Amino acid sequence: MHVGGAQWQDAKMDLLVPPGASYVFDLTNSHARRRRRALERHAQHVEEVLDASARRNEIWRQAGGTWRPTEPGLAAAMDQVGAEGRDALAHTLPGIVEMYLQTRWNAAVRADYDRLAPYAVLFLQWETSFPAEWREANLYSPWGMKKQILRGFAKVGVPQACQGELIELLATAVRREHRCEDGGYSALARRVDGPELRSMLADAAGSTDPLVRLRAEYILWVVENPRAPVTVAGWRRWLADDDVSHGTDTSGTAAGGGAE
Repeated sequence: MHVGGAQWQDAKMDLLVPPGASYVFDLTNSHARRRRRALERHAQHVEEVLDASARRNEIWRQAGGTWRPTEPGLAAAMDQVGAEGRDALAHTLPGIVEMYLQTRWNAAVRADYDRLAPYAVLFLQWETSFPAEWREANLYSPWGMKKQILRGFAKVGVPQACQGELIELLATAVRREHRCEDGGYSALARRVDGPELRSMLADAAGSTDPLVRLRAEYILWVVENPRAPVTVAGWRRWLADDDVSHGTDTSGTAAGGGAE
């Protein structure tokens, strides 16, 4: 269930999470009933967004292909459906993450960046724990949003309150079968470097799984070489230069790509 976000881009979204949207943290709840209720509520808000989008497109058609009708009735209807769509979107996790993404490169809203970052972490946790639900429930391309989140944390920084959770997510990514956009965790490692991360990577580097060892050793190299570009090409050069592959098939385990 994916729709693009372009239909809302002409109206600036504010950065306030509605009080009623706190339910989204139950999307990863280990209690199945609470998670099911959260998923049902999330699906309801997604349907509200889709309905508003369909109505807005119809008004656009009636207005002759403009998002700013001059006819008063159509203009009022466009404003109303736009407000309804933005409110519904702000009650979904992708909609809240869109708020976080707006703050990444604007130093003037750094307090908002720190405030909204936990929702971006929650988005990554949702993918890690319940990938099928995460994939089906998203309004946008979930992998594209995942890539933007990881790139934002890698380039802008990680609020202190999110450090431990992101280290846990990175540890899981190192040890699991490679998923789309997991390469972004490699560049993120530089932002959460410290004893906890180094201990986790050292443990993973001793794994009996050769791919887990490769990922852990590469990320250790990344944090120890902060000027090295973290890209798929850089990962491949690292494999070749350090002669660490030992014949292991690494075609599906790219660890680069977190920065450009």
